[in-house]
Amino acid sequence: MESFHWDKYYLTDLETVDEQHKKLVDIINEYGSLLSEDKLNTVSIEKVFKDLFDYTLYHFEEEEQLMKTMNVDERHIYSHIKNHEYFLDEITRMHESLLTDSTSISDELLDFLVHWLAYHILGKDQNMARQIKKIEAGETPEEAFEEDIAEGNNAREALLFSLNTLFNQVSDRNRKLVRLNMSLEKKVLERTKELQEANEQKDILLFQQSKMASMGEMIGNITHQWRQPISIISMWANNIIVDIDMENVKSDELRVYAENINEQTQYLSHTIDDFRNFFIPNKNKSTFTLRSSVDKTMSLLKDLFKTHNIELIENIEEIEITALENELTQAILNILKNAKDVLVSRLQGTRKLIFIDIYKENNRAFIEIKDNGGGIKDNIIDKVFDSYFTTKAKSHGTGIGLHMTESIINNHLNGEISVSNEEYKYEDVDCKGAKFSINFPI
Repeated sequence: MESFHWDKYYLTDLETVDEQHKKLVDIINEYGSLLSEDKLNTVSIEKVFKDLFDYTLYHFEEEEQLMKTMNVDERHIYSHIKNHEYFLDEITRMHESLLTDSTSISDELLDFLVHWLAYHILGKDQNMARQIKKIEAGETPEEAFEEDIAEGNNAREALLFSLNTLFNQVSDRNRKLVRLNMSLEKKVLERTKELQEANEQKDILLFQQSKMASMGEMIGNITHQWRQPISIISMWANNIIVDIDMENVKSDELRVYAENINEQTQYLSHTIDDFRNFFIPNKNKSTFTLRSSVDKTMSLLKDLFKTHNIELIENIEEIEITALENELTQAILNILKNAKDVLVSRLQGTRKLIFIDIYKENNRAFIEIKDNGGGIKDNIIDKVFDSYFTTKAKSHGTGIGLHMTESIINNHLNGEISVSNEEYKYEDVDCKGAKFSINFPI
């Protein structure tokens, strides 16, 4: 299966340029085959990057030299070279990120190559080819440049500009996510080392480890969440290109496509903002509602819950408190992730349910979270808040999350947390599961 299908629409009628474009297509399709057949390894992916870097050296140099030899207008040469530099910057950034996130970078690289090549050829390279033909026919470079702009299909030019801008924004969000991950990881490692050397309190070190574990899982969730909107954006973009090629562009349909693409782009933007706001350290107390804390947690988990068909039933009173909001959100996140893991591993063909009840009594707030995952064995239920205690495989659990939840509730909220098993009925479902009960003064 080809990742990039070469078509006559991509021909520039510049023999050397077209042949070099086909070489890049071959690199892309070979890489796509390795990726789809799960045959990628360190050696093969390094070869792909080497081929790409080699390609940029000879193709970009020859293309830029061709424009100068043919006296193409400097305005076009400048924008064309900027497009080349953007490609090289992205490939370099992805290559540097391989050490920390090889899986998501592998997928991102294929998406980037396919989109960039299609839009670059249909845009800048076709512009260049038309201007060269005009110059060969006796026009000045300035005339060729101005006429190409004037004669160009305005809808095509506007669309290609918008699509390139859109894909640049998506790539920029990816780049910020990777850099944020690397920055946070570096800060956590540095802080952990300082704490170890100074022999500070054990719980502080554990909190950093818990935050890091949550961060890694959330980055994986975001990668999963982004696949669908990026695919939708790609589909709509390709539909528009097909309409243009068939000269079937209608302004009302184009507006609908653009609005849908913009909606998906905003979703991507909100996702990375939610992630950044949650993990940026903030040790200043603020006034917020418990509802907002739950909402912030669910902004990170809602797509994961949807993927696993987990139903969330909420009964939340409007209660305002003054505390460290991110730490309470972290505590709720740890409990909900634990419930999700239990439901996914134990229940097949049965409704997966999580309940959140929040209310107040006698100047205390109560948070109760329960599931229908079968509960906790009696011989270990007293150990679930112990540090490093986990029933999961080592590759799937650290045993830190619930211990840190207890520490947050006890130390930062001056509250209490307990766990029990509960049997109950919800609608047509007989339920049994773990129930975490939290209370603290307000």
